Amino acid sequence: MVEDVCVGKTDKEKDKGTKQTLAGVEMLEGALRECSKGKPFFGGDNIGYVDAVLGGMVAWMQGTKVLCGVELLHATKTPLLLA
Repeated sequence: MVEDVCVGKTDKEKDKGTKQTLAGVEMLEGALRECSKGKPFFGGDNIGYVDAVLGGMVAWMQGTKVLCGVELLHATKTPLLLA
């Protein structure tokens, strides 16, 4: 689970949470690539609900690097989401 990335009770829980969260982020990257068709948003040129919700999560996603040592958004792995 996502919260296990930072607050898992054991290293095993943290590792499992990290793997699950990174898998979800990679799935979002793939969905953005497929749905946007090279445009900046999931809906193409127009911002939609998914874009707005994810936009609100960017600070949290980037904060995990400082708080938990886990980089969810990475220039080579998730360039579209990072942009």
